[in-house]
Amino acid sequence: MKKIIILGSVSFKLDNAKVGINWIAEYLANHGYSVTYISSSSTILDLFSSTRRKRFMAAWLNRGRFQISPNLEEVVFKSLWILNRLNNSFQHKTAGLFESSIMNAHYDILISTVGALSLFVDKISARHKVLRLQDHPHDFGMSNYVVNNFERLLRIRHFDQVWSVSKALHQYADKFNPIDNLYLPNGVNLASFLDINNTTMTKKAIYIGVFSGWVDLELIYDTARLLKEWQFDLYGHNFDNSLVMPQNVVYYGTLSNLKIPEVLANYSVGLIPFKNSQHIRVVERPLKFSQYLAAGLGVASVNYGGLMLGMGDWACYGNTPREFALAIKQAYIQRESRHKEAIMEYLKDYDWSVILTKMSNLLNKVD
Repeated sequence: MKKIIILGSVSFKLDNAKVGINWIAEYLANHGYSVTYISSSSTILDLFSSTRRKRFMAAWLNRGRFQISPNLEEVVFKSLWILNRLNNSFQHKTAGLFESSIMNAHYDILISTVGALSLFVDKISARHKVLRLQDHPHDFGMSNYVVNNFERLLRIRHFDQVWSVSKALHQYADKFNPIDNLYLPNGVNLASFLDINNTTMTKKAIYIGVFSGWVDLELIYDTARLLKEWQFDLYGHNFDNSLVMPQNVVYYGTLSNLKIPEVLANYSVGLIPFKNSQHIRVVERPLKFSQYLAAGLGVASVNYGGLMLGMGDWACYGNTPREFALAIKQAYIQRESRHKEAIMEYLKDYDWSVILTKMSNLLNKVD
């Protein structure tokens, strides 16, 4: 059985979420590979953080290893330093001292994502190395040292393949003349939406996803103040409660991936409220866009970067609160004329089963 190590981010065990790299890890484990999945790192400083203490307990007190399925093991990476803040070679060389069993092992395939764990791509032995370019490394919360090291790996063509999730990221990778640069976008699990028959016309909008620095909460709040007859419900990690929330906005915490289809069925419009940042300029089809559509929602989005190119007429657009409010109203009307069959036909090429099969076929060719 071939061994794969994946330098990921979101934890199967600790995070109530599932992103593209988790889908990839699960699929490969279910199709004949032995997968070691490395999730976001933990330092001893996490003990003193209320939001990260659970990760500390898992990594340092419970060995940090979890069997997710028969062929899938997750490791919470124990680091001497906070990886995304690394700023010198000494920290880089010593960061992985607590994970010598990983650093000294040999794998058939390594798959890395954009993130601080990419620091260990050239420290881990593997015959075939893949970069899943899911985000732009700049404007991603990483220090200049981490970003420069990431681009160094691209510059020396360290990866045998690059899997770019957007056309803009494909162009970014092309600047480094990679050995093999492939466009493999984010997918959606269409099977989980087949039984969803969303006919609600209540004026309820929803946002699902991580509340990262590029999510524009102020845009949501200012829009909600203009649309007092609408209810705005928010789900996801890292919510910032420092802003004054309008009465018609409610934050419900995180949402299990298994529950996303049934929860979305209660809403009429899904929101994509991003800030105009370098990170967003390379985003074209966020995962939530496909989930909103598959659940029968209209989609209201900003039109920064490649979003309009990626989503086309399937979304309505606006950047200011008044424009975004109008986009919500237009999306509410637009969804009435859509048939589920047409939506599923549009999304079929973006089904995870299609994309993951392509990825698996590429890896199966590795000797």
